[in-house]
Amino acid sequence: MTLRQRILCVFMIVLTFAALVGTVIASGLSTQYDISVGSVCPEDIYATRTITDTVTTQSRKAAAAAGIADAYVTDFGAVDSAVDRVTKVLTIIRSEREEPTEESTAPIENTVIENLTYLSLRAYTAALEISDADFDFIAENTPVLLSTIMTEGITDKNEGVAAFEKAFSALGNTNSSVLLIAKELCQGAISVNKTYSAEETLRQKEEASNAISNVTYMKNQVIARRGEIITEAQLAMLKELGFVKGAIQIDVFHTISVISLLLLAMGLAILYYMTLGKKEVSATACIVTIICSILTIAGSFIILFGIKNSENIIHILPLSLIPALVALLLGSNLSVVVNVIISVLAGIQTNDFSVALALILAGSATAYIFSGVRRRTHLLSATALSSLAYAITYSSIVIDTSKSIVEVLAVFAYAFLGGFFGGILTIGTIPFWEAIFDVITPMKLGELSNPEHKLLKKMLMKAPGSYHHSLTVANMADAAATAIGANALLARVGAYYHDIGKMENPMYFKENQFGTDNPHDLLPYEESAQILLKHVTDGVRLASQHHLPTAVKDIIAQHHGTTTTSYFLYKAKSENPDVDASLFTYEGPVPQSKEATIIMLADACEAAVRAMREKGDVDAQKVVDNIVSGRIAEGQLSGTNLTFSDLEKVKEAFVTTLDQYFHKRILYPQNEKKD
Repeated sequence: MTLRQRILCVFMIVLTFAALVGTVIASGLSTQYDISVGSVCPEDIYATRTITDTVTTQSRKAAAAAGIADAYVTDFGAVDSAVDRVTKVLTIIRSEREEPTEESTAPIENTVIENLTYLSLRAYTAALEISDADFDFIAENTPVLLSTIMTEGITDKNEGVAAFEKAFSALGNTNSSVLLIAKELCQGAISVNKTYSAEETLRQKEEASNAISNVTYMKNQVIARRGEIITEAQLAMLKELGFVKGAIQIDVFHTISVISLLLLAMGLAILYYMTLGKKEVSATACIVTIICSILTIAGSFIILFGIKNSENIIHILPLSLIPALVALLLGSNLSVVVNVIISVLAGIQTNDFSVALALILAGSATAYIFSGVRRRTHLLSATALSSLAYAITYSSIVIDTSKSIVEVLAVFAYAFLGGFFGGILTIGTIPFWEAIFDVITPMKLGELSNPEHKLLKKMLMKAPGSYHHSLTVANMADAAATAIGANALLARVGAYYHDIGKMENPMYFKENQFGTDNPHDLLPYEESAQILLKHVTDGVRLASQHHLPTAVKDIIAQHHGTTTTSYFLYKAKSENPDVDASLFTYEGPVPQSKEATIIMLADACEAAVRAMREKGDVDAQKVVDNIVSGRIAEGQLSGTNLTFSDLEKVKEAFVTTLDQYFHKRILYPQNEKKD
């Protein structure tokens, strides 16, 4: 980086620090009052942010829970057992009534009767002696009434028997023997089947408590009015907001440590870009500004809006915006670095490092998903995949702590929607980042590489020779850039457009003449040179008119560096040794990037090999060596940091590509005959 760019880095870091500190302090400070419970409020006090009235909320929740009566659970299985027991006794008695046995007519001990039917001897004897109508009355109504009473639930056996007697008497049969038999049948079968349940009582109390919504005050809503007596609930909120004298308004140590961590990480990200990340993106002075801007926005959002309870908000924050944006603008590796910074910051702010882990995993997946996007039409599918990654990671960190699958699914849904919202923000804002910071993204390069682009279609129609020359140069540049780790897609696109200026005067360039007379034969050498030189400035002008990125315009402007139109300069000097050489020299500057340097060399090598190939076989290796050596001697490679090792790889890629294009054709028999 240049000295100016280094100064810009330092300035942006200082400015970012000041912005973060100023934002936190400005949002956190408030006027403090000497007030307590029972004192008079000196003036209307408004909430500086949304806040929960915890005192009132807890009081209402406690009241709702206290209003819930003890819960009882009824054992309905006991109902069937009781009815079955009564039915069995009635069956035994009915059998004895219909077919008396010798044993039944003999005197029977009371204990024997009780063991057999659980009735007393008196009741049993009465049951055998009453009329059939009375017995049928007992058999028909006793099980029904017993079932009804026990279904309602019996908490005390005596109360249950009394309820049975009352209901049976209400049926209208006043025979004392019938009442005695029915009562003893009930007493022997009925049991307590409705008992207190501590678990159900607690569940109902919690349900009632949870049904009470939090009492909240929105930002700018009045918490306490002038002249009011301050309550405990109001004082608690005013303390939390920092309005009470002596209350801590801002956690200075925490805030400064978080901001310092953010700035340190920002510096590491910038250092990474300067040392390793340049091959992923085109180098511009705005890259540092982009990194600072994104980290500042994300850091401020987390610091100002993040809360301690991560389950309430952190999983719906659209933090997927950060790795997605950085991946599209600056590359996947740098995106992962920035995402780790933001994730750690979120973990510190929420005091939950499982959140940080989830953010790191989901954000890294998002970085690589979006780094593969080459068309804007693919952004929506990338957003869906990214949202799914966030949903899976967030739901997995709560699956062990949640009480039900419903809670896990809720987190899954919130995280998916949060990730999707972040993706939508990315789709909506990426054109502004591209335009404001003039960053050339893979998507933009993908669009420019489309043969349907109007500039390329126009070039094909007006300067077909130059168009096909550009295609060959593009393949050479792509292979060379790939070999040395430069931006191959930028090199290819830059090659496509490097000669668009030739469309203004296509017939003055050899590749477009196709056997026609050379118009330069009728022009002075200086004028011919000016026409050739002008194709660079015309190209830059056309690029500006069609809003091509600066990186592509720079390649157009630099692809001839400060070389000369050597043929016309030589001719002019042969007639006038004192001719002004500046009239035959391109304005430059010399190439400032690896991609521009590669295109300069590829352009010259392709043109030379093609021109020599028309006259016969040519040694591509020798031509490439001579041109590269010549450009080094002329100082044309002084603006870039290509090493000799890089140049060897570039030359090898050029020769391989040129041999593929200009290989010797097999001479078929019919061609030999024609020759």
